[in-house]
Amino acid sequence: MDIRQLNYFIQVADCGSYSVASQKLFVSQPALSKTIKNMEEELGITFFYTYQRRQHLTDAGQAFYDRAVHLVKEYNSLMDTSYNEAGINKGHLSIGLSAFSGSPLLSHVIAKFSGMFPMVEISITESETSLLKDDVIKRKLDAAFIDNYYLRNDDKKLLDIYDLAESDLVIVASVNNPISSMKKISYTDLDGKDLIIYQRSDSPTGQLAIDFKVTTAKPKIVLASSQLHMIFDLVDADYGITIVPYYVFERLQKPGLVAVPISDPSSRRTISLIVKKDDNRSKLLNAFVEYASKREQYSDLDCKLNK
Repeated sequence: MDIRQLNYFIQVADCGSYSVASQKLFVSQPALSKTIKNMEEELGITFFYTYQRRQHLTDAGQAFYDRAVHLVKEYNSLMDTSYNEAGINKGHLSIGLSAFSGSPLLSHVIAKFSGMFPMVEISITESETSLLKDDVIKRKLDAAFIDNYYLRNDDKKLLDIYDLAESDLVIVASVNNPISSMKKISYTDLDGKDLIIYQRSDSPTGQLAIDFKVTTAKPKIVLASSQLHMIFDLVDADYGITIVPYYVFERLQKPGLVAVPISDPSSRRTISLIVKKDDNRSKLLNAFVEYASKREQYSDLDCKLNK
């Protein structure tokens, strides 16, 4: 049992609701429920009972809650003391976020990091990997969560790269599209298919265009948009198919849509935290990198990121 699990338990108790607590913690409700259940099984007690659609503490749960709150306060006090002694109490961080990779990882750590540094301001810039890495190199951004498939060897000489998790790309198709019945699909199978791609206005081609440069496939791009909800609505209407990370499908899926795994090795992506190589980074940035680069804290995201 760790401090993260204790925070999860306290949040459910304070909110009286798994759904409300999951929103505040930036985790899915099933993942939160599973964590609480695992804690109960480990301790051999039941924390909550349901009354009038709310979660209430049992006697054993109340006793555990009192101890947990005290322990978390002591832990936070220790962390605050350590960071204050290191000269960190306020400042600003500018963090880049790749729309096609970083969201679930950033949301997994930012709330807790902000809790440790309540006086620190964090601004988020969402863009494509190629643009984000340039801004990190130029020091326009302190760090960024990116899909490192798009990093070049020259970039790697200038950046410290921390691999955090793997993420699968999938083909999303309507149940009325023949592709939906396939167990797996290759990029070459998309030759001539109607494809809707995600593309931001600040990108001349879109990241996925790079994937097709290394295949013989030439899909017919019928639409490029930065509006994922609209893309999914059009796929649902069988206007075309699209390619997105699995976590995007999980977040936006509709009953009439199917995610088909891609067999090409390049569809398994590594999500990384990047920061410019520099011996004179601020203490605040070093603290963020130290905290956010711990791969083990993202281990429970595997079911969200991979098909």
